Amino acid sequence: MLLIYLVRHGESTWNAERRWAGQANPPLSAAGREQALVACEALGKKGFDAVVSSSLRRARETAEIVASQLNLPLLAPLPDFDERHAGAISGLTSNEIAARYPGLLDAWRQGNLIEIPEGEQWDAFTKRVIRGFQAFENLGAQRILLVAHEGVLRAVAHHLKEPHQKHGNLQGRWLKMRQSGLLLSAAQEDIA
Repeated sequence: MLLIYLVRHGESTWNAERRWAGQANPPLSAAGREQALVACEALGKKGFDAVVSSSLRRARETAEIVASQLNLPLLAPLPDFDERHAGAISGLTSNEIAARYPGLLDAWRQGNLIEIPEGEQWDAFTKRVIRGFQAFENLGAQRILLVAHEGVLRAVAHHLKEPHQKHGNLQGRWLKMRQSGLLLSAAQEDIA
């Protein structure tokens, strides 16, 4: 049984501005780098064999900090765990989105599955994320830290038929994966 701890990246510069990034590539903010450093104390107790991330800068920077601080191997990025493409709302603040697309953010915050104008379709995004777990079958590690995004956490919960749960920066959950590639739920757990 493979154990994966899926965690959201540290605060990005766009998170600090309440901008929706999707697949845009803002870096970590100073606070995000500090969050990653602080999280290392708790993460160091989990016995990880390796760290991996999405290919987006905010997740990769978080993974680099953790891997360096904990002296763990940093594996090649896995683009299947990149955030959902945010289409027309990428780069907009929450207030701008609310003004241009009334009700969209309210529905999202309530846990409803929404389609983003000009964005990646929800079903395609979820399939991409779940397909990404196939890469873990050949890694040889048994306990892996996966640094990704809020949308990825949401897609996994949806796939597992669990209710939506908001994840802040550097919050995450355990997942179990059988050799057959079957993804199973495990307990929610905050680290920061």
